[in-house]
Amino acid sequence: MKEMERLIEEVEERRKILMQGGGPKEVDRQHSRGKLTARERIELLLDKGSFLEFDLWRKPRITGYDIDGRELPGDGVITGSGRVGGRPVYIYAQDFTVLGGTMASVHAKKVIKVMEDSIKMEVPCIGMVDSGGVRIQDFVNADLNDTYARMFYLHTVMSGVCPQISLMMGPCAAGAAYSPILTDFLFMVKGESHMYIASPELIKSVGGGDVTVDDIGSAKMHAEVSGCSDVTADDDQDCIKKARDLLSFLPLNNKEKPPFKETQDDPNRVDKELLDLVPVNLRKPYDVRKVIETIADDRHFFEIKKDYAKNMVTGFIRMGGRSIGVVANNPYFLGGAIDINAADKHARFVRICDSYNIPLLFLSDNPAYLPGVEQERGGI
Repeated sequence: MKEMERLIEEVEERRKILMQGGGPKEVDRQHSRGKLTARERIELLLDKGSFLEFDLWRKPRITGYDIDGRELPGDGVITGSGRVGGRPVYIYAQDFTVLGGTMASVHAKKVIKVMEDSIKMEVPCIGMVDSGGVRIQDFVNADLNDTYARMFYLHTVMSGVCPQISLMMGPCAAGAAYSPILTDFLFMVKGESHMYIASPELIKSVGGGDVTVDDIGSAKMHAEVSGCSDVTADDDQDCIKKARDLLSFLPLNNKEKPPFKETQDDPNRVDKELLDLVPVNLRKPYDVRKVIETIADDRHFFEIKKDYAKNMVTGFIRMGGRSIGVVANNPYFLGGAIDINAADKHARFVRICDSYNIPLLFLSDNPAYLPGVEQERGGI
């Protein structure tokens, strides 16, 4: 064998090792939790064969601690570019099989590089979140530009310019929790996703009582109570499927129009079902979602914040093949009255649609703002 061939073979063997992440044992552990690995998630999201990986060979920064002796492929994150539905995106996926996907300097550098490239190329950026937090051995003396601070800044630069989507398919705690909520859309997975600033132990130490991780950070809590989560998924596969669906409604950036999609529905159709869905009796409640589905192409409605402020409905449909943002009062809950949470939900959605050139359809049926002491004190 020639010397060059031998060197190439060594490189390819090394590549195979790095592609395995934390190794077969950690991969099996990830699967045992009902979760996909970072590479499996990327493969499922992107069009087949479109993924171009960045910085596979990057190694963690030397810290002077025992952790320097461990093999940490890619420093716990996979980054690159690819295509979804034939359109370009940038992506990063935290690899929980590599030291719990913890973030360190090189990990941060890789994510920041992807975000900066997304801004330059004016295309969406997708982050797959599954991390145990920061690696304190590294972050204790890291450069400020290699930490969350730079990521937070880039989120604000990208806001309303290039779509940002966070797919949370694992834990996200402390400082890391600021990042996904700064993006345009946050997906969380039932039973897997947890997002909080202060841990149950920290809350208890300052007299906050006994709470569980689910009490303060579950997908259900953020979908129904805090309103931080936009979409709740059943598992990793469902989360990625819904992310692909959402991307189909959005343009690549704020200079373009949303993509057109062919429909089997006649845009001039008349649907008499609407006559039965909306009651003549003004005191009789009805679910406005059925109305929205009836007027939508192929009866497809992608709802945003479905379980939060149910008296206000927001989401995307297509009419005549074109993306439309829908804002509707829902008389089925609180008679459709507008409260603080509904107003916040409404305003955020309208702002996103305005940023990405998506026309708005308003279905108005409400008795006005919800009266009450709590509403007045809350700043309605």
